[in-house]
Amino acid sequence: MTTKLLSQHNWVDVLKADDQLTLTVSGDCMKGVISQGSRITIGIAEYYWPGDVIVFPNAEHLLVHRVIGVYQRGGMTKILTQADRGIRPDKSILFADVIGKVLALDHKPFRISLFDRLRSSVRFLRFVIAHCLRWARC
Repeated sequence: MTTKLLSQHNWVDVLKADDQLTLTVSGDCMKGVISQGSRITIGIAEYYWPGDVIVFPNAEHLLVHRVIGVYQRGGMTKILTQADRGIRPDKSILFADVIGKVLALDHKPFRISLFDRLRSSVRFLRFVIAHCLRWARC
């Protein structure tokens, strides 16, 4: 999903004022779940769990990707995401950089299936194992 990027603070201000924000999706990295032209409603969440679909900035666009894991590193909470059509995880992002999670798709409640939560957890586990093997830290 892409859209013109406001600063992180502007998005947070918009969400605080309205609690939710509706955007139109452009792109197909989440095809099968969220299609090009779909309308998503996002809102701020206190926690993000594997399987949740979140919105976060990347250069001049906003991305809509699935959370595969949340971890602590250097005293900061980081989130690892991956597009459903992606082959490998994205670069991790800071928890504070997340704009919100998808609450509705085309004005209907957006529910995460148990399968998607488990699949996301397995992707994160594979990432951790590969990372440990690569750096021989485990």
